[in-house]
Amino acid sequence: MSPRWSKLSASANADSAYHKFLSETPDAYTYICICTRPGSNPNDDLSESNEEEIPPECDGGKTCVCFKPLPEHPDHPYTFSKAGLEKMITYRIMIDLRDPDSFGMYTFNDHAGMGALEVVQNALLDFRDAMGKADWRGMWAVCEGLGWLVVGNWVAPMMMIDDGGILDETQILFEHMFLCMLAELEKQGQLGPNSDVRNLGFVMGMYADEVKTKRSDFEIPDPEIQTKSRKGVSYRGQNFVPYLVAYATRRNITMHGPSNMDEIIAEAEEEAEQEDVVLPTGNKDPWKWMAALKAYEKKNRLLGYGGIRKTQVGGDALDITTFSSQERKRRSFSKQDPLTADMIQSIKDGLVLQLG
Repeated sequence: MSPRWSKLSASANADSAYHKFLSETPDAYTYICICTRPGSNPNDDLSESNEEEIPPECDGGKTCVCFKPLPEHPDHPYTFSKAGLEKMITYRIMIDLRDPDSFGMYTFNDHAGMGALEVVQNALLDFRDAMGKADWRGMWAVCEGLGWLVVGNWVAPMMMIDDGGILDETQILFEHMFLCMLAELEKQGQLGPNSDVRNLGFVMGMYADEVKTKRSDFEIPDPEIQTKSRKGVSYRGQNFVPYLVAYATRRNITMHGPSNMDEIIAEAEEEAEQEDVVLPTGNKDPWKWMAALKAYEKKNRLLGYGGIRKTQVGGDALDITTFSSQERKRRSFSKQDPLTADMIQSIKDGLVLQLG
């Protein structure tokens, strides 16, 4: 078990279940369809479409295309790997485990928000672990799952925390991760229209749209302090979408997703020309993401929340199931432990706790 997890932890069980899924699913990195673009309002996406093009209402795959193999619907625009979908589900479970409202408890005002942040940090650490194993497929699954989690607004409580600094840093590290991912795919010969990654253009479009939408909410340092060289780029939030467009142009990838994708690309191309955007060279982490993560960990590993002590970023300190029964009783509105004896035993047995 990862040292991130406590001895008794539903988050640990969810993480173990994901790895079990990988070991038991030979086609985990094949692609399936989903009905609609994550984070979108289907009516908005189809506002300019023909009525005949409007897909049937999603029913979880009974009659819609959800979870159907991509080869059966090769022109469907919205697709994820099975591993990416499973990653997203795992992260959603972890977010629920960090929401005191789901347990009928009150701990401190920012618990759910800081809990969502803790899950995002775990995703960044998952990416690090896969990168350390040179597992580009595992890295991509993290980018899919975390990207879907963010654009689907499941981390919304995080945006309300009373610590804008760490939000900015985490957002930028999230973006930085994706640039690192694209560089790794290019290194592996997997960045292009014939890549084994069948949703490249869609996921790149998803990240571009999300970052452009959120950009006004985050502070970007003075561009004068950005450092560039032919061997690497120190990314601090500058020119994210232009970098994506540069990769897409160089490798003939068509980014797609939101209805205003053409506008996003045009603005990015103009920005790239003004800012003289240049992609880094070098085969080993040209974006220096690992160094950025280490700096982030060093700065934030002892950051405590609401009297809850932490010794690392990520982990499960804010997972309610890691609290003692006495602590849960003390924080519960009913003064009873919201976890029954059977639920606690299930966690001890390694089962995944999913909240309704």
